[in-house]
Amino acid sequence: MRSNIRVSGVEIIGNIPWGTHFCQFYQTKEDLLDILVPYFKAGLENNELCIWITSGSLNDEEIKEVFRKAIPYFDVYLENGQFELIPYVDWCSKEGVFNFEKAIDSWVVKVSRSLAVGFEGLRAAENFCLLERESWNDFVDYERRLDSITGRYSIITLCAYSLEMCSTIDIMDIATNHQFVLARKKGKWEKKDSSERKDITEYKRAEQELQESEKRYRMLFTHMTDGFSLVKVLYTDNGKPYDYRYLEVNPAFGRYLGVEKKRMLGRTMLELFPNVSPTALEKYHETAVSRQPVHFEIFSYVADKYLDIYVFSPEKGKLALILRDITERKQLEEKTRQRAEEMETIMEVAPVAILIGHDPQGYNITGNRMANELYNTKAGENISAKLTQSVRFFYKGSELTASELPLQQAALKNTDVRNMEIDVLLPDGKWRTILASASPLHDLNGRVRGSVGSFINITERKEAETKLKETLDNLEKLVRERTAELEKAYNSLKESEKRLAEAQKMAHVGHWEWNIVTEESYWSDELYRIFGRNLQESYPTYQEFLSYVHPQDQDYVRNAAEKAMNGKPYSIDYRIVLANGEERTVHMESQVIFDLQNIPVRVKGIVQDITERKKAEEALQKIEKIRIKEIHHRIKNNLQVISSLLDLQAETFSKLDVCKTPDVVEAFMESQSRVISMALIHEELYKGDKIDTLDFAAYLRKLTENLFSSYNPGNKEISFKLDLEQVYLGMDTAIPLGIIVNELVSNSFKHAFPYQREGEIQINLCKTEASSLKNNTSAFKNNTSSQGKECSGKNDFHYILEVSDNGKGIPEGINFKNSSSLGLQLVNILVEQIDGCIELERDQGTKFTIWFNDIET
Repeated sequence: MRSNIRVSGVEIIGNIPWGTHFCQFYQTKEDLLDILVPYFKAGLENNELCIWITSGSLNDEEIKEVFRKAIPYFDVYLENGQFELIPYVDWCSKEGVFNFEKAIDSWVVKVSRSLAVGFEGLRAAENFCLLERESWNDFVDYERRLDSITGRYSIITLCAYSLEMCSTIDIMDIATNHQFVLARKKGKWEKKDSSERKDITEYKRAEQELQESEKRYRMLFTHMTDGFSLVKVLYTDNGKPYDYRYLEVNPAFGRYLGVEKKRMLGRTMLELFPNVSPTALEKYHETAVSRQPVHFEIFSYVADKYLDIYVFSPEKGKLALILRDITERKQLEEKTRQRAEEMETIMEVAPVAILIGHDPQGYNITGNRMANELYNTKAGENISAKLTQSVRFFYKGSELTASELPLQQAALKNTDVRNMEIDVLLPDGKWRTILASASPLHDLNGRVRGSVGSFINITERKEAETKLKETLDNLEKLVRERTAELEKAYNSLKESEKRLAEAQKMAHVGHWEWNIVTEESYWSDELYRIFGRNLQESYPTYQEFLSYVHPQDQDYVRNAAEKAMNGKPYSIDYRIVLANGEERTVHMESQVIFDLQNIPVRVKGIVQDITERKKAEEALQKIEKIRIKEIHHRIKNNLQVISSLLDLQAETFSKLDVCKTPDVVEAFMESQSRVISMALIHEELYKGDKIDTLDFAAYLRKLTENLFSSYNPGNKEISFKLDLEQVYLGMDTAIPLGIIVNELVSNSFKHAFPYQREGEIQINLCKTEASSLKNNTSAFKNNTSSQGKECSGKNDFHYILEVSDNGKGIPEGINFKNSSSLGLQLVNILVEQIDGCIELERDQGTKFTIWFNDIET
């Protein structure tokens, strides 16, 4: 069992548990090495995978030279892959840009693989000294997430920072996300825990840095994907917290909990969510009382997902809550746990002795239940000593040295050992014969880490073979006399069988027969290979054959066989599971033979392994889907860049004389809004399962939410009412319609409700049929005289989109189809572009009705 307490190697720290995440501030490379050398030395000596992400003034050769002087056998650790040096520019970065998301995923993969190949865990160090200012917010979030990851796995992480590259604010941001800090003061290293972190800086924050921090916070607050809220603590009369009032929430927080921001502000947690998790409420109370940060994970029935929650108290009487959706990660962890349990079960029930060498030299070897019984050892006990001291091994009459044993052979030569018959002399003087096979185990970089082997006791089989050989020798003389006359016929038959076997092997096709009456079967050699079956085994029965079929495909195969019994040959594809757990896909064709009474007596058929072909087909489909989604992703990103440039330009104009530039600023804002409407479409396509159609109703909800935030009606009590049927549209229809809705809703915000008038904007979207369209069109017959040519052929359209408000309405004197307004001109152009028609009602406010079809259908 792996110990949770580890030797840190650093005197001032002592022993630390897995999950420790701390940082070091240094001024010189000597300061850096003063901590990292003993830190990694302890990890190497305690069977931990050690990884250093390097940057700065030290290169790989300098580091290796220092470590060789301090750590015995350092080159052995390096050769065996236990110590890795990875330059910062190569660590999860592309074209010089560090990918924080990929880095988090990589740490999880690294620790999982380190455990899989026999290490106790992962000891890591990251040397950050080239951080870019524009990446700082992402970096702070990365450190917080790294702290969370470290706390859940067998990881110890040391983050080293050059003081020359860090400002006062940087130091405090860094310290917040680590359990403790190492810093040199007056020539001595000191350890600062969470209550002493502020002592590591001797300067106060400057006013300019405070302003920059506030600006960064506001941008992060609005755009961060994590949910964030600030709440006020409500206390009972005796000073105990009992509820929390929402003071501020970001958009992501509302989306997680399914409640709009305006409904949350000012209300308490228990008012909105009376069934809030007692565990979460207890953690909130704990932080409110102690003002110490709390980090935990729960399944939220309110959000219907797993949440990672971080709670801290920015000031007395207030809490800040940060939520993150970790549902996918929890599901993956559960699958990984189940797979590990399955592998352990297989190891224990396997009918052969299995040994695992945890190092290339074979100093540490453990085995499964059968191996412990064979060598008289306990579960988890190191078998190496008994193998090399009290048991002797002989191969072809010559005694084997320790390095020549199958496990060591496989590890030292990096090659497989297959079916090696070894004679074993046990301490009690008894001889055993075992059939040994072994394969090397590799670390994450492909270097040999150890080996695994299976050992089957074939003593009784060998004795039977010896007796059989004696019997055969006696019969051989008699058989030899009859052999000559059969030799010619036999050679001819053998040649035919050889050609057939070669042809089947090349095509990966095997054939079989099954005698229904006698339950006897025949499988060709290639069929044995396809099913991973030993050629020496007997032909399987029908039920044994079905045991190879994937559980989810067994009914399918049985049904096909039952149909065949009625005289219908069948050709099907299905999955099989080999004895080693490997899953393959095969194609089978068969035919039933009937007797004179039309009773099925025999079945014959062929099976072809089509796994690689299936994989190739699936790979091509995945590549095509990824390619199209990547196009949408890049278009969305480019549109967002354009939107940001327009926003910056509008801000530049707004700093000029306001009386001279309002039209220019408004024009830039309108252009930005149109670009955002298109970017949202590509964002939805990138996130969705479909790659060529868009859930237009979901898109409209996000677009109107964005418009509401952009135009910010101030004190106007303007509300949205959406009645949207789920409709999937192609790109050529969705993009023009998105811009049309953007223009019409923007006009309602700007013109429909003057003087802080209350009102409502409504959007309806539905499919329609000819009968319902006939009823809908009559209402518009009297509104076309001043609007140009009347829409015709409405019965031919499949969809209706309505955008309306109950505001002051468009004056009767304005012909919207010949308006000087750029927005209305754009609406008419886009309606014509999608071959639709549009009409306007002015009876109660303004109502635009658009009939259209999906261009791509």
